[in-house]
Amino acid sequence: MVSRKELLQEFLEIVLKEDYGLGLVSFERFIKEILGYELEWFHKEWFERQLNHKRSLILAPRGHGKSTICTISYTLYKLLNNPELRVLIVSNTAVQARAFLREIRSHLEVNQWFQAHLGNLRVKPWNDYELTISTRSKKKKEASITALGVLGPIIARHYDLIILDDVVDEENARSQSQRDKLLIWYYKTLLPALEPEGEIHIIGTRYHFLDLYGYLIERGFKNHHWVYRAIQELTGSELALWEEKFPLKLLKEKWRESGSIIFNSQYQNDVQLMRGAIFKKEWFKFYQVLPQDVKLEKFIGIDLALSQRQSGDYFALVVCGRERKSGKIYILDCIHTRLTFSKQIELTVNYFKKHNEPKAPVIRVLVEANAYQEAFAQKLREKGVPVKSVIRVKDKLSRAYQVQAKFENGEIFFPSRGAEDLIEELLLFPESEHDDLFDAMEIAISQMKALSDIHYLKPILNVEPE
Repeated sequence: MVSRKELLQEFLEIVLKEDYGLGLVSFERFIKEILGYELEWFHKEWFERQLNHKRSLILAPRGHGKSTICTISYTLYKLLNNPELRVLIVSNTAVQARAFLREIRSHLEVNQWFQAHLGNLRVKPWNDYELTISTRSKKKKEASITALGVLGPIIARHYDLIILDDVVDEENARSQSQRDKLLIWYYKTLLPALEPEGEIHIIGTRYHFLDLYGYLIERGFKNHHWVYRAIQELTGSELALWEEKFPLKLLKEKWRESGSIIFNSQYQNDVQLMRGAIFKKEWFKFYQVLPQDVKLEKFIGIDLALSQRQSGDYFALVVCGRERKSGKIYILDCIHTRLTFSKQIELTVNYFKKHNEPKAPVIRVLVEANAYQEAFAQKLREKGVPVKSVIRVKDKLSRAYQVQAKFENGEIFFPSRGAEDLIEELLLFPESEHDDLFDAMEIAISQMKALSDIHYLKPILNVEPE
């Protein structure tokens, strides 16, 4: 029986004496025995693709170990073989990139194998954003490993290995201007910092059909990209890529909760659904009258008009009722019209009084938090109306994807008459001429779960409109 110490010593000889073309056993032992990480069959494929190609783009599902294998393990493995390397790790934020560096640093500082066989590897610089290992023999201005947030500056520095780990996120993929900014940075700032014979490896998950990954697939990585899906279809059957951690049943539940568009993007790396209609006609459900035994908590969403001009946006108000037990959402009322500021206040108070009942209270009136709408909210508060100002950090399309799951799962019900304008906006979204009713509906639905435990059981009485 070979002892662990003998096995590690044998491995040390393999790692330190062989050059770039190390065999399969070597990196398997390194990841499993030394670093202590799980190593599934697809992890091996990712690692081999990086070893065997100077450029690679690997798209993999959320939570499946991309960073552990392709960033942390690969960086350590390459530096063991060649301590002269200059490695740059880039992520969507500097905070995230430094988190990767901290995990690498912890192995170098406290991993017993590194301590026993390589001793103290610390030399300056050795901090949260860059570190240099003591086994390097040549003086260079670049550290052994540097961590950088996407769009960060790279001035007069060059690298032998660049790893881009989840540089695309919801923020920089949501609009064309953000996507262009990332693309320009990639070609103008990042690529010039890569040595001519250097390696560049990109790992991530899709967010948009026009994101950076999609652009690169059509160009420099056309023959150097690989796509992995959480749910695979083999011989007519569905199988989970990582059954032990993400069993098929769990993935199906995530699919139901998030909806097809988000799930396909984040777990299947399939963004084709983003090209089509978000709210499909067959998903709309209707009611003639509310069920007699239904108990609703009500929310009123409002999208304010900034002017009364005929070409301007509408003032939009949507009343939604949520049944706590089932989670079903009923659209109870909606209106969009052009009104003065004072008339918008008056209309809101009237709708609040109409729907605020002792057994079915209006929990909140919800408006967007900005200067104009805050003045509106304050006026309502003065009249005793429970108002919540909501900070919006996502664009309309991203917010639509969040709501889409509830439509797909048949959780939203519309009245058979009276919601035609809202339904038309949804069917045409995002190409509809107006989306005021969508905004009002979405702000109400998005806040329901967080506010469902708050009750305002007494209706407001004797409120006089301006």
